[in-house]
Amino acid sequence: MIGRRVYPEADGNLPETFQPGDYGKDLTGRWFALPPEVSGAGGRGVWLNKPDYSWQIQEHEDGTITVAPSIHCLNEWHGFLERGIWRKC
Repeated sequence: MIGRRVYPEADGNLPETFQPGDYGKDLTGRWFALPPEVSGAGGRGVWLNKPDYSWQIQEHEDGTITVAPSIHCLNEWHGFLERGIWRKC
């Protein structure tokens, strides 16, 4: 699935709710992502660069990101986000 980069709105904040496949960075540098096929997660999904998590995020020149290692979310989805493309394990 091709993900969608979400940018802060006019008020400077990310939307409160992401659609499956969305990812974005807020003005404080926090990255969020909602993997595909995750039901009922609501909100912005997973806070990727939360201090106690081990994900590394690489932002590419085209605005896409790569996250490593794989993302395992709510026991519903396990896979990768590479250059903005979601790929299930």
